[in-house]
Amino acid sequence: MHLDLNDAELATLHAGASGSRVRVESLANGKAASAGELRVETYPRSASAADVSYEATVVLDDPLTDVVYGTRAKVVAEPRGEG
Repeated sequence: MHLDLNDAELATLHAGASGSRVRVESLANGKAASAGELRVETYPRSASAADVSYEATVVLDDPLTDVVYGTRAKVVAEPRGEG
């Protein structure tokens, strides 16, 4: 799963630390969810000085069942110590 994160979103996901545990929940199928590891690129990709984003991926522990490519999903930080 690929995503772009701005500075505020990075702070929400445990300061954007690569290796942080997250939970991915399908927005199309509320029952489809999986945990995974967040991996954030070291350097930001920016269109301008005011518009900075980081490319990131989530490596899922298990595939999201009944979800097709392109389905929107929500990424939520797992509490520390879980996962």
